[in-house]
Amino acid sequence: MNISTRYIGEEPLNQVTNQYNQALKKGLSKYGVEVKELKRIEHSDGVISASSVRKKIAEKSWNKLYEIVPQSTLNYLQSEEAQPTINKIQQNYQSQRLV
Repeated sequence: MNISTRYIGEEPLNQVTNQYNQALKKGLSKYGVEVKELKRIEHSDGVISASSVRKKIAEKSWNKLYEIVPQSTLNYLQSEEAQPTINKIQQNYQSQRLV
């Protein structure tokens, strides 16, 4: 496929994803693919990740969410199309809290 570089985000919060990143680095180097790990963008609440975004959606922390996601994501989250996704995130979060 002629891939020479694979970009990944550092993962300081999730050990499973961090282990996946380490395996990618080790495995892809065998095939001459360079893995570049990019530092996560930080906010006053810590690093920004998909997990932190989902948590803010689940908690309905819209003001905090608007501070950390790009305009294109905001546009989607404010659309009717996003409502099923938002509902699912909120339901999953509630069911996890009940366990």
